[in-house]
Amino acid sequence: MLKKRIQWAILAVFVYLVFLIIYLPAKHVINRIDLPQNTALYRVSGTIWNGEAQRAVVKGTELESVKWKLSFLPLITKRMSLDVDIGNIRDTARISAKGHISIAGQKVDAEDMVVYAPVSQLIRQFNLPFPVDAGGRLKVNLNELNYDQHCTTLSGKAEWLNASVNALNTAVDLDSMNGNLGCEEQQVTINIQQPNVLGLAAKAKIDAQGKFSIDGKFKPDSSLPPQITQAASILGQPDSEGFYPLQF
Repeated sequence: MLKKRIQWAILAVFVYLVFLIIYLPAKHVINRIDLPQNTALYRVSGTIWNGEAQRAVVKGTELESVKWKLSFLPLITKRMSLDVDIGNIRDTARISAKGHISIAGQKVDAEDMVVYAPVSQLIRQFNLPFPVDAGGRLKVNLNELNYDQHCTTLSGKAEWLNASVNALNTAVDLDSMNGNLGCEEQQVTINIQQPNVLGLAAKAKIDAQGKFSIDGKFKPDSSLPPQITQAASILGQPDSEGFYPLQF
């Protein structure tokens, strides 16, 4: 009789511990997790396995409504494997994203991820040679990303939707622009492809410190305001095919 009572007691404790883990509140655990550097979560709710942060800050960039589903087994190897759903895709003024992320210390991997971000917010991160106001959204389809303090592997596509700029007191509708994503010399690269209304073909690079460079050429379409062609002369003389250099 005593043996059965002990067995039932052990079973009850085991079941209690299982339910305790399953319903473990995220807000009690999140401060103990080794998040990537310059990352913070605020107003956390739900469980550690299926939770939400109403606000997050990643390297100075604010995100809203960060939802996640966390897998258990990868935690054994000190790795977080999450399906994430960030923001609202219909909110064009904020960043939204959906896909799979794996985090181990400072190493971040991602796959099958779609990210939308307002270009006006992104462009403020770079020191451009002249002031530019930009509109539209950047859509990024990430097939694969491996980032460990610098870019090691990256494949995917980027598209600037409803692209527009207001530079040198001239507003220009650019329709859309596309590029392929990759890694080169530990930097994120974007190979911008033609056709586009700017006739732009270029490679942009972004390093781990956010330093930005671009090397390419462009030939403004005749449908663009004449001020664009006039302003292009600031960057140099056109070549024999009418392309202006674009380097900074």
